[in-house]
Amino acid sequence: GWYRGQGAATHEEGFQAWLRARHQAGSVVTDQTILDKVGVSRDAYRPLRHAYAHEGRVVLRHSAEEKKGKGAKDKQEAEGGKTKEQQQKGGTSVADAASRSVRLSSRRLRAELRWGELLVNILYAPVGFGDVTALRVGENPLVAWTAEEDREREQHSVLGNGGRAEEGDDEEERAGGPSVGEAGVARVVAVGPGVKVMKEGDLVLPLRSDMGTWRTASIWKERDCLKLPVEVLPVEYAACAKELFTAYHLLQKYTAGMKAGDALICNGGNSLVVQALIQMAKILQYRTFVVVRRHSPETFETVSERLYEMGATRVFADDEPIRRRLLSEGQALPVLALDMVGGQRSGSRLLSALRPNDQSFVNAGSSSNGPSQSGPSAPRSRMVLFGASSGESFSAPWYLMLSSEVSIEAFCLEKFLKSGANQKKLVSGLDQIGRLVDAKRVVLKTREFALDEAEAAVEFWGEGGRIAKPLLRPLAIEEEKLAAEKAEKERETRERELKSLQGKLFDSGREREDGGETSGAKEMEEKPFGGPVIREDEETPSGGTKTVGTRLQKEALRRVELPAQRGSRGRGGASVSPSFGHSSAPAALVFLHGQGETCEEYDGLFRGAMDREESYRHVKTILPAAPCLAPDVKGEPTTSWTTLSLREVAETLNVVEKAAMGASAGELRAEEIALLAEVEQSCEQVARLLASELSDGVRANRLVLSGFSLGALVALSTAVAKIDVPLGGVILLGCPAPSERVLKFLLDRASPASKKTRLFLLTGSHDEICPLKDAERLKNSLETKGFPVTLSPIAQGKHEVGNDELGHLLACLGLLVG
Repeated sequence: GWYRGQGAATHEEGFQAWLRARHQAGSVVTDQTILDKVGVSRDAYRPLRHAYAHEGRVVLRHSAEEKKGKGAKDKQEAEGGKTKEQQQKGGTSVADAASRSVRLSSRRLRAELRWGELLVNILYAPVGFGDVTALRVGENPLVAWTAEEDREREQHSVLGNGGRAEEGDDEEERAGGPSVGEAGVARVVAVGPGVKVMKEGDLVLPLRSDMGTWRTASIWKERDCLKLPVEVLPVEYAACAKELFTAYHLLQKYTAGMKAGDALICNGGNSLVVQALIQMAKILQYRTFVVVRRHSPETFETVSERLYEMGATRVFADDEPIRRRLLSEGQALPVLALDMVGGQRSGSRLLSALRPNDQSFVNAGSSSNGPSQSGPSAPRSRMVLFGASSGESFSAPWYLMLSSEVSIEAFCLEKFLKSGANQKKLVSGLDQIGRLVDAKRVVLKTREFALDEAEAAVEFWGEGGRIAKPLLRPLAIEEEKLAAEKAEKERETRERELKSLQGKLFDSGREREDGGETSGAKEMEEKPFGGPVIREDEETPSGGTKTVGTRLQKEALRRVELPAQRGSRGRGGASVSPSFGHSSAPAALVFLHGQGETCEEYDGLFRGAMDREESYRHVKTILPAAPCLAPDVKGEPTTSWTTLSLREVAETLNVVEKAAMGASAGELRAEEIALLAEVEQSCEQVARLLASELSDGVRANRLVLSGFSLGALVALSTAVAKIDVPLGGVILLGCPAPSERVLKFLLDRASPASKKTRLFLLTGSHDEICPLKDAERLKNSLETKGFPVTLSPIAQGKHEVGNDELGHLLACLGLLVG
């Protein structure tokens, strides 16, 4: 039948009651509603250009592609496991996995403000559960769900989606994905056309949780911000306004009927919401029982002590029988449970601790432990869900839910703040909270981190004994602009220096005519090498990459030598000459080890192989030590042929060919110039070593240069672009293939004489670091420039030097100097 409101006598009165009772969201349409929905034509106003269109710092989340290749430990932690180190520290693997997804980047703000937009400078941004979840799995499910609800609501509204579509056309703002950060406080720096309420200098809160606050500055819509009254809260407290208000609202809305001495129970004791709730409940004279996760005995004691200082009545570990303990101690059971953890284990413990809504139940207790309440006048017990930091849905056994007759409700601040009336309640509540803060009745513990310390802030959030709230504090936008302008000038200066250096790389000291060789074999023997490009008295440009390593050897390379044996002893002690026809002439093999290795590691390997084979006893083996220390993937110093980190070398060698990356086609990028400058210094040292062998009587065609991994790249660069005489050969094991641009630069500097050197490329069929397809590309490039190249895949071989790889190397050596 027709709806009639309570007490309505006629159909007309019932219809009016229905109008008053129905859902009102979106039913009132004003001119601002239309502008928000439909938008304003860009031809109808003039955008405001602001002064802060510089490269600003922003925290992003690693994409799935960037996270590929993680080790077993990373995989375990990403899936929620805990490492032994974390167990000892009392932290969570969830936070650790999230911290590894943090990526600090730069993003240029749009240079103009459109209709209804604000330019804001983020002052503080807290680290919360939603942020950690978004970092770990890609999004906060609650935020994603409410955003989907909004889209559905707009699609079914009379005005539709309208002009909101234009918000998605800022490619420069969304390149690389959205920035992280669900909450914070910001200062308005500039206001665009159509802004009605906000003005420069105002403090504002982001109303939505997908606005990205982990950055220095951003452009927000006025409708998505809430203006804070002047000095309502200290700025760092204002950054946590949503959490403070959540505690305030939970006590205001769900404690109806509770009296002084009544108890409530909550979990998530190290969260800011619960800490604020404890202090506010103490003012209202409610008893608070707090459940804390027992990461370790030490961290549990630390957290408990601090919660007691704030006013908690009793702190329980999450593995304690709470209800049994309370009854045995004569404590009155709580009538309100606030669950921010979720999951069956946590939810069941809170639910079972509540006083059942059964009038026949007599609640044990005394005046000191809370009032004994039963009967109709007692407040009904209820449970309120307002979070799920465990990542699991609330669950409890059916028999517990039925027998307790407790009502279960939920509160979502994200949806609450979509109402203008509720936004006013937030401002009013913050004003009341501010008074408590001024009176020192509510005190927060915070710890500040710079924006570039976001990874450390996330790790701190996950520590088991943490009480302080981690806050990110970006730079002032004016300070960041000055720093960006300074960095831009330094970058331009650095690029000019590197471009100047590019013309000198692998060319200094060369004295030959274009298309011709240096005259005569004797001249080639006497002066086979060009001089150093970067001399010891010159300062090496830092380039576009960060050089944090050390070049330990600046002149002669330290080395291990395995002397040649002119012959071996046969039966009866007679001298036996090696079987190869040219064995009477001395030969030498110079082998350059890979990054992170030492020449001593190869001493025994080569010595055993040479002793086993008569054919190689006439070959002197020289194992030079890499002259540098560079940071490995963990930042620890390791041996290297450059001072650049392994990551920097890999990124530069494997860079995607894009003219937009700061270099036109065929032109070297700054990072590539810096790497080549580093490589050339090592090439010069290797060239000096080769020259010393020639001066000791080893003929050039009996001198073989070899190397593995980064050592192979140095060997290739030395033979191709640093030598004006053909060697006996070059054998490269697992050689990284540079980008076509870098390779073309090196090959263009090869002398006609060096193109007579025979090259062998040895690559494992299962090498994932330097795959076979890259070796094939390298072979094709070398052949195009006229080098004789042989590619020999090693069956089942990986990126390593073992007996199989060494066997292939010695087989090539036999072909070259046997």
